[in-house]
Amino acid sequence: MFSSVLAAIALAFSGAPQSTQTPEETAMYAADYRDLAAAYATAPKPVIVSVEVDRRRDVVRVTGTAPAIWFSENQFPIALEDAKGDGIGDFLAHAPHNFGDDENESWAFAVNISIKPGATPATVIVSADEVAGEWGDVGPPPTPTFRFAIPAETR
Repeated sequence: MFSSVLAAIALAFSGAPQSTQTPEETAMYAADYRDLAAAYATAPKPVIVSVEVDRRRDVVRVTGTAPAIWFSENQFPIALEDAKGDGIGDFLAHAPHNFGDDENESWAFAVNISIKPGATPATVIVSADEVAGEWGDVGPPPTPTFRFAIPAETR
């Protein structure tokens, strides 16, 4: 008995994953993963309509549209990078509709992102919101990211 307790402790500290999922649950989670990954792949990409840089206030206004699937919890992250790829500001865009609406619909967004003083934004990064839910051992599929290079004359 003592050796089985030691074996259990060794297994717990070994870092080996211990799943309590049944094969049916694993198959269900894997199917949900594939369905969501396919939905992201077939959804339209976000569209950046305008980027306006206000140097006096160190604010960048980004407007555009994104497919509803990207607004998992009625929001999704938008970030700015400079030409070196350093993050200089971020914000959560909020959907104008209630969560659960048609995933094929695209929603408009407009955000004001405060940036580091003196920073020059070069890229807008729009990422789908993290999808909450039950994913078992498979975890949710990676969220897609859309990158938009800000034209030099706008910077």
